[in-house]
Amino acid sequence: MSEPNAPAADRRVKRAAARRRRAAQSVAAHRDDYAELVHALGHWLTPARVDTLGPRVATFVARYRRANGASPAWGQTLTGSGVMEAIPFTPPDELGAAARQKWRNVGFGAVMQACRARGWVDYGHRQRELIPGRRWAEAIRTAAAQARR
Repeated sequence: MSEPNAPAADRRVKRAAARRRRAAQSVAAHRDDYAELVHALGHWLTPARVDTLGPRVATFVARYRRANGASPAWGQTLTGSGVMEAIPFTPPDELGAAARQKWRNVGFGAVMQACRARGWVDYGHRQRELIPGRRWAEAIRTAAAQARR
């Protein structure tokens, strides 16, 4: 059995570290853009808009929990609920891949904070447990009562 080529392994490690450094620098360089996004979302996320987005997030979380027996991860909720497609703020074109992902995470974080404040989602007792909130439960009970009539 031959040992892996040490110089080649060192080069791979150094390249990976350089990629991580560039990504971190790209994210840090756009810190003001993220602050502007949070500010803009603070004005855009009116109670009516949150009440439109909240049920989408809560329904995704409830379905995921029912199907998998656990809460979805942050990224799964971000992509599975489709919330970011409903938000009119897009990342600037000059952002790199890491900075674009940070943009999505910052935007989604603001949406989730607003949804939690309005009662559409909440956090459970276990670490990283996302659960549907009281407003979602009320909406389900109301819909079930109306269906019975």
